[in-house]
Amino acid sequence: MISSKDICKKFDLKHYGQEVFLNNVSSLFNPRNKSLIFVKDKSAFSKELQDNLIDKKDIFLLLPTNCSDYKISQSHTFVENPKNIFFSIIEEFFTKKNHSEYISSSSKIDKKSTIGKNVFIDSNVSIVGECIIGNNVHIGKNSLIIGPCSIGCNTSISSNVIIGEKSISVRYENGIPFANPQLGGVVIGDFCRIGFNSAIAKGTIDDTVLGNHVLTGEFNSIAHNSIIGDNTVLTVRTTINGSSKVGKNCWFGPHSTIMSYVNIGDDITLSANSVFYSSVSKKGTYIGNPAKFFRV
Repeated sequence: MISSKDICKKFDLKHYGQEVFLNNVSSLFNPRNKSLIFVKDKSAFSKELQDNLIDKKDIFLLLPTNCSDYKISQSHTFVENPKNIFFSIIEEFFTKKNHSEYISSSSKIDKKSTIGKNVFIDSNVSIVGECIIGNNVHIGKNSLIIGPCSIGCNTSISSNVIIGEKSISVRYENGIPFANPQLGGVVIGDFCRIGFNSAIAKGTIDDTVLGNHVLTGEFNSIAHNSIIGDNTVLTVRTTINGSSKVGKNCWFGPHSTIMSYVNIGDDITLSANSVFYSSVSKKGTYIGNPAKFFRV
């Protein structure tokens, strides 16, 4: 059981109401007894939802600061961003921090590779060639990592991910296409997340690079020589074509695409099903095919 006062102490929050002891989390729409609940914003905290909480026992609410004028009978605190704090609390108190070392007997690791401390490697993983795997890395089932490759600390690789395979790089001789040799590698930073069934190709000459805190959804494709800046999120089925560059703090919606040799600046959002055919630097949201500036 987790004390609501212990939560407030850990995150430097002011506690209102009686101390309660929690054993789970729940949503505002399906509240459970003895649970932690967050309210995203004042507009979401309708009278109907407030009434749903009346008969719930020992709940602790994370409320936005603009709800401070409400009369709240349950134990609670006020925070600027309840959703963010909610998930930080889950990571701190409600999830198992299991960084114990484990390498499945069915996985194959090249002797040229270096594996850090507290690395978890699930079944049927293959690590081929010169790879450096940082501390506290998790690699899911059936993934393939081909060197040269470096994966930073505290990064999570989901199941069925392919890293370091060759993607298509083409030259033409007398009108006939030939596949170029690819000599580069892949560099993935710290605290990254690669979604299942995704592929990150090796570079043709220079490396393909993902910065720190890059999070990718499922079924993503990142082609050769692409560079993804820190704190960028690529949601499900995003495609980054070859030799493209994405800045820091970007967000790409589902099924979004960047064509080859396109440079994207910092703090840019690309809406779902949208395509960048040319480089952009102006901060803001872009929508459409081809993507056009929508708003800051």
